[in-house]
Amino acid sequence: MPATPPAFLVSLRRPLTPGEQGDVVVVDAGPLVVRSGRVVACDGALVAPGAVLDVRVPAGVHRVWLGSIDHEHAWAAVRIGDADVDVWRADTERDGRALGYGVDTGIACFVDAEGAAALDRAEEAERAAVADEIARRGVDASDPTAWHAEHDRIVADRGRPDLLERLRGAGLDDRGFASLVVDDGTGANMVAFHSGAGDGVYPTWVGVDARGSVACLVTDFGLLDAPNARDAHDAHDAHDAHDAGDDDHDDDDDAHDDDDDDDGAGEVAAVDPVESMKKLIALLVSTSRLELVP
Repeated sequence: MPATPPAFLVSLRRPLTPGEQGDVVVVDAGPLVVRSGRVVACDGALVAPGAVLDVRVPAGVHRVWLGSIDHEHAWAAVRIGDADVDVWRADTERDGRALGYGVDTGIACFVDAEGAAALDRAEEAERAAVADEIARRGVDASDPTAWHAEHDRIVADRGRPDLLERLRGAGLDDRGFASLVVDDGTGANMVAFHSGAGDGVYPTWVGVDARGSVACLVTDFGLLDAPNARDAHDAHDAHDAHDAGDDDHDDDDDAHDDDDDDDGAGEVAAVDPVESMKKLIALLVSTSRLELVP
């Protein structure tokens, strides 16, 4: 049985315009230049060239849109053409559940597949150049403190900002999104944006028009009514409340520790699902698509 699309996708059937749609504020995040006909959706600061969506789109310039609620992005969409969406399906699914990509930096993105590969090659070349310079300076690789100190000095001397610094310089922190050209040869770019309430595992949905052509790509950040996605917003709030010593959570913890009641609240608070998820994503984010926990 196919994964069930979230109900909010109904509002994205038609071409988008900026403004308010109920509680959601829609913003035009600018053009996405796609030369290869393939789009990568992944962590915006840990770009994974292999995270290519299982569709082809026309080469050209397509528009990226963001829908926000309470100043957090609930979804990000790439609109392809003007046709209405007839059917939504998960880009990748298993056993009736949508699969998603992991975000471990609080940033997600859309990027042309060839552009992602070019960016990966450039970053790998920079890493290799820094490593070669460290070796040339005779730093003992078995001394991690010395190695990392020299690494930081060389990076500072070279004056080449990493991807996250470049995104921030392009306005990510100010606007909540940013665009960077990642392949000078083709002009392909990436459009990056804050991912909902932060880190998580987020599915992408494919909207197909009546002719069977792709009309829209939407990454759902779990802040609305996604039945297949983890509720990232509630998990984020619960984690913050736990760290801040929220009184209600403290009461649950005490009840769990003292075995005074058996309602399970203390057991939930004793396990930090967000941290567990982060550890898993840190291992698999660059190569895997992870199954969403309902």
